[in-house]
Amino acid sequence: ITNNEAQDIFPMWIGDEIYFLSDRDYTMNLFVYNTKTKQTSKVTNFTEYDVKFPSSFGNTIVFENGGYIYKMDAASKEPEKVN
Repeated sequence: ITNNEAQDIFPMWIGDEIYFLSDRDYTMNLFVYNTKTKQTSKVTNFTEYDVKFPSSFGNTIVFENGGYIYKMDAASKEPEKVN
């Protein structure tokens, strides 16, 4: 799907999109590849700590960043910290 030299790992297929972690900007963040448009875009923009351990269930993705758990709806692409 990608030919980027960076790591592209932990693929999660949700609808027409494949979410994955990549360190192409030097910090591991979530990216998404749209299977219809063939476009890849950055979803999260963390700069201090890598996004780690992503997992999906239905339309929800959960992951860890800086010791905190985040959840994100794939439709809104807006991560929110879980208290």
